[in-house]
Amino acid sequence: MTILPLRPVGPAPRLLAQNLLRISCLGLINVGGAKPISNSLLVFQLAIYSYAERNLGPIIVTRICGILALVVLSTYPLIAKLSGVALTVAVNSASVAKNVFSSSTITGTFILQNRAVRQDQRGTANGIAMTAMSICKAIGPAAAGIIFSWSEKRQDASFLPGTQMVFFILNVVLALGVLWTFKPFLAETQH
Repeated sequence: MTILPLRPVGPAPRLLAQNLLRISCLGLINVGGAKPISNSLLVFQLAIYSYAERNLGPIIVTRICGILALVVLSTYPLIAKLSGVALTVAVNSASVAKNVFSSSTITGTFILQNRAVRQDQRGTANGIAMTAMSICKAIGPAAAGIIFSWSEKRQDASFLPGTQMVFFILNVVLALGVLWTFKPFLAETQH
């Protein structure tokens, strides 16, 4: 049995790849090189997060990480304008920071969720939360593709042209997440 290599049919895949390279900074660096640096997350989770959570509480840690994630996300359009070593350092630093803030927010959210329900209801609450997270992870790529495609059509817009609209929408979603850690959205139960 002979396995033939897959080849792009027609110019469409090549044009799509060239368009993605033109739009983003992904063609200028080795994106896979950022992943091993991001794996330093384990050290953060084991050494720093538990100390911060013990002293500040999960709500404050989640708020701080959400606000700092807003700052990092706001710098992404500016990172795309860099080149060379500065681009590599900026992408790796942003990747590490994004992963640290993201995992801290998720960990804090799980702690808050487990404290919000009685012990006999934790299994149900965790199941509902995991189902909701899975649904969002399934819908997310399709929604991102739609938003990215729409932003490509507005390259000459006067208000937030092109990919600036993508990052604006991401910042709005993240800001809503931070807002939901305040009262009246976040109710703490007393057991």
